[in-house]
Amino acid sequence: MSPAGVLAFSAAFCLLVIVAGLAASLASWVGYEPAPYRMIEAADGFELREYPDLTLVKTRREDDAAAFMRLAEYLHGFNAAHRVMTMTIPIFSLGDSMGLVLSGCRPDNAPPPLSTGLSIDTLRPGRVLVSRVQGRLTRDQEKIIISQMEAWLERQGLQKSVRPLMHVFYDPPWIPDVFRRSEIMLAVEERR
Repeated sequence: MSPAGVLAFSAAFCLLVIVAGLAASLASWVGYEPAPYRMIEAADGFELREYPDLTLVKTRREDDAAAFMRLAEYLHGFNAAHRVMTMTIPIFSLGDSMGLVLSGCRPDNAPPPLSTGLSIDTLRPGRVLVSRVQGRLTRDQEKIIISQMEAWLERQGLQKSVRPLMHVFYDPPWIPDVFRRSEIMLAVEERR
């Protein structure tokens, strides 16, 4: 094959990989039920949202892929009721735990997990400021974004809450980083 042919083949292959990655990323979260929230304001690349209390099945997050699989097994019927449940998005990451919203469940009626590595809990996000992130986030990038979020809150006369920072993910761990969609959620104090 001539050098021009190799170059054309390589360019076509790269384009195919990019299109396939984008399609896989879109397909990974299209059709799943999102966690409910109310949009309060969208400005300057941020969203101010209000979330109700959410019932989660959660697990320790020592390894993202293993944690995600434990949560998926629960949804696919590995629970005391052997009930298959609807997958929701996003996946909430809070410190060393990862959790999925259980649509239509409360802690008192969610099927108990069969795995000792899972628990049912209530997440109370309340009012949060959200910044959407494309790809994998470095610690330095995260610090910059959080600083920008804090400055935005100050300009709006709002204050960051002492509640912990949350990360949310819309894609399973096997989606390549460049195609991943995630968000940083900073808890906001309620106005008095």
